[in-house]
Amino acid sequence: MSKPYQRLGQIAEALSREISVFLQKEIGEKYGLITCARVELDNDLKNGVAYISFFPPLDKSKKLDAVIKPTLKDMMAYVKKQVPAKWLPHLEFQLDESEKEANRIYGIMDKI
Repeated sequence: MSKPYQRLGQIAEALSREISVFLQKEIGEKYGLITCARVELDNDLKNGVAYISFFPPLDKSKKLDAVIKPTLKDMMAYVKKQVPAKWLPHLEFQLDESEKEANRIYGIMDKI
């Protein structure tokens, strides 16, 4: 693994960890357990996607943007202080569906 890709992984892991800490402190009481499951970054570190998971799952009537948007500015300020990087990538937030997909696959396997 070359150095740029190693750095990419380190930054993604640090972003995920600090986003999780912030979300749990700021809005965890209202929504239960909320974490950043993973962050995927472009090779140039300019853009990325943060996958957010909730337990219990977020109601279908609530959109992720409505939950994240009010705290986005404060969250990015907090993350910038905690993550050792010259600049932060522009992050898009998406609901993490991997657990639902895994449960669906396990259900199919149990039927076989």
